Amino acid sequence: MLAVLDDAIASFQKYIFAQDRKGKTLFDEAEEWILEENSDWPFSFETVCEVLGFNPDYVRQGVQRWKEKKVAQRRTAEIYRLPLRPEGNEAGLKLSRCPEEGFQKAAGR
Repeated sequence: MLAVLDDAIASFQKYIFAQDRKGKTLFDEAEEWILEENSDWPFSFETVCEVLGFNPDYVRQGVQRWKEKKVAQRRTAEIYRLPLRPEGNEAGLKLSRCPEEGFQKAAGR
C-alpha cells in the first residue's frame, strides 16, 4: 500500500506540468485518485492512508498546497529574451550574445 501511495504522489509531482499525453494522463489519474472521497475500495486513497496510519485529509491538503505553490511559482516566472547584436568579420555576419551589461539590462537591473 505504501508503494501505491508513493507512486501516486510521485506521478502527481513529476507530471504536474506535463505536455505529452502520457504525462497528462498519469497526472490526471493520480490527482483523481488522491481527491476521491468516500470510496470503500480497498486501494482507495483514503483506505491506503488509514491503513498506513496517515490522516487522508491532512495528506490531501498537503498535496494540494504543494500543487498551488508550484502553479503560483510557474505563473510568476519571468522570461527574458536576450538581444543579439551583429558582429562583422571576414566570413560574414555573425550573431553573438551581448556583453554582461546587456544581460543585466535584459534582466531589468
